[in-house]
Amino acid sequence: MARMPISERREALVHAALAVIGRDHLTAATTRAICAEAEMPLASFHYAFESYNDFVAALINEVLKTENFSFLDQIVPEDDLLESIRAGFRLFLDNLVSEPGRASLMLELWLLVNRTPELKHLTPLINERFKEISAQALTTLESYGFEWDTSIEELSFQASLIANGLAMGYAVGADIEDIYRAADGLSNGIAAQGRLVSKSLTAESFSGAARGPVRSGAA
Repeated sequence: MARMPISERREALVHAALAVIGRDHLTAATTRAICAEAEMPLASFHYAFESYNDFVAALINEVLKTENFSFLDQIVPEDDLLESIRAGFRLFLDNLVSEPGRASLMLELWLLVNRTPELKHLTPLINERFKEISAQALTTLESYGFEWDTSIEELSFQASLIANGLAMGYAVGADIEDIYRAADGLSNGIAAQGRLVSKSLTAESFSGAARGPVRSGAA
């Protein structure tokens, strides 16, 4: 039987860990449980990762890489900036509700990273991912014809703080309807920093442009 390359071994163990965490939370992801899930001997873990912290870093990178932000493709701006921003946060929350375990996982990983001095260098990876997604949503609104008084960099930081707060609230069990209402209220601060200056596309044409042309033969 061919020897598994170390990169494939690491990937298999990370995916096994995600399966364990999905069932039993992060605390259950011991090296023994992960190896059992991956059907590998315990020595495989220590061969693939220099330490448990090395494993956690690989796990966080995988979670951020596979984070589902497909809802961004569903953003269709309205002429009212406030309603457009509220719609964006609602789509973000809809996405959270569709995968409830992801919010809990991100919270657990964030807490682990911040409680472990050797892992604190990973905190910016999590924060930057949310900023990147926020910047993409804000740029989408800008391309529709909205203008910002504040830089996208600063606005994306503000929006990412809101998104992180909403996700944390959901992860710790806050009522989802209260979270939706909070998102609507918090949208005011972002909306106050911009306005519609020139409507470049209709909602219908924007939707088509944002998604790209339909491929020939598509259903």
